Amino acid sequence: MKKLFVFALSLILGLPSFLHAQNLPLDSNKKVVYTEVVPMAGMTKEKLYERAIKAINVMYKQADKKIAVKDPVGGLIQMNCSTQVMLHDKKSDLDIQSGYIKYKFNLKFKDGKYRYEFIGFHIDMGGYPKPIEELMPPYKPEPNVRASERTAYLDQDIRKLIKILKENMAKDQVDAKSDW
Repeated sequence: MKKLFVFALSLILGLPSFLHAQNLPLDSNKKVVYTEVVPMAGMTKEKLYERAIKAINVMYKQADKKIAVKDPVGGLIQMNCSTQVMLHDKKSDLDIQSGYIKYKFNLKFKDGKYRYEFIGFHIDMGGYPKPIEELMPPYKPEPNVRASERTAYLDQDIRKLIKILKENMAKDQVDAKSDW
């Protein structure tokens, strides 16, 4: 009876994290998209652009190499980004590199607001890239792909980047990295 209780409790506690991992935000086309319009009262498009350049340098190592489009006049920054997926190996009890998830990150600016978009997610494990949506229902990925772990890893990584972006866009001065 005690084992049944422990099993039921672990199932109940573990279920929300499993469900959360499978429920990445989808747009009307059933594509994974993280997007939001963030109001910034009293800020000009140019000032938001300047803050964004500083913020993305906090978010990403070598951010300048990831930037595909820098348009201060049009109020646009487009980046090609990736995250290295690290999954836990139960046999060795180590986190191991398990491919990359590549995506596009766009920032758009208007006076008094900005919009971020994380779009175009696909998995690259050294072969043909697969859309991240193929790891989610109604698709049935192979068990060795560890789909729920990959989607949970992606969700956690993107939410961390969004938090860093918002915090740094809200600052009057983004802390510059010092060479000292």
